[in-house]
Amino acid sequence: MINLSAWRSAAFLAALSALTLLVYSVFRNKTYYDFLTWNLFLAWVPFVFSFIAYETGRRVRSRMGAVIIVVLGACWLLFYPNSPYIVTDLVHLTAMKGLYASDQGTFAFRYWYDLLVVVLFAWNGLLLCVFSLYQVHSLMRLAAGPLLGWVFAAGAALLGGYGVLLGRVYRLNSWDVLTDIHLIRQIAQESLHARGLLFSLLFGFMIGIVYVSFYFAIHQAGRAGQRA
Repeated sequence: MINLSAWRSAAFLAALSALTLLVYSVFRNKTYYDFLTWNLFLAWVPFVFSFIAYETGRRVRSRMGAVIIVVLGACWLLFYPNSPYIVTDLVHLTAMKGLYASDQGTFAFRYWYDLLVVVLFAWNGLLLCVFSLYQVHSLMRLAAGPLLGWVFAAGAALLGGYGVLLGRVYRLNSWDVLTDIHLIRQIAQESLHARGLLFSLLFGFMIGIVYVSFYFAIHQAGRAGQRA
């Protein structure tokens, strides 16, 4: 795998998030979509964990470093669904359709402004999703080899899809694992049905497709740079 600079990646993502917040502040009309700023913050949490784990893996070659990476990896996996979750915020445009649609079936310009703003937030979430997965995938590949590295990446994508189901449909928060384990058991039992599993598989497949596309683009660019 190509070694991406964690610091440059973080700087790029931070600049993109800042630009998105700036655009939102310019086009903000009502407070309804203010939850997007909180969701963007939550989308950053798994990247922070993967960033620290990635840098630890590069700098610390000891048993203690391995323990730190495992702990950070567990925290990353717990919060990972928060990154792709923002994609589901597009549903609010449908829920608020009455604010945008006229009797003639046309949409006000406000709809298109809000659509583009939500898409920007969703794009931020997806980039944080794939960058953080790439960092953890790199660590797994070094520790367990290419095959198990990809098995881990696929499993993380599927678990991410299931996490989005728990967050969007069952309104579960990542920190509920630490504060209300009884609720976790109850919702886990309720969510294991055909429609829930299909949702999880489809969303996990979407995460996987985005990640593989990102991976392919990064490696093609790397090869082109080497040839140049």
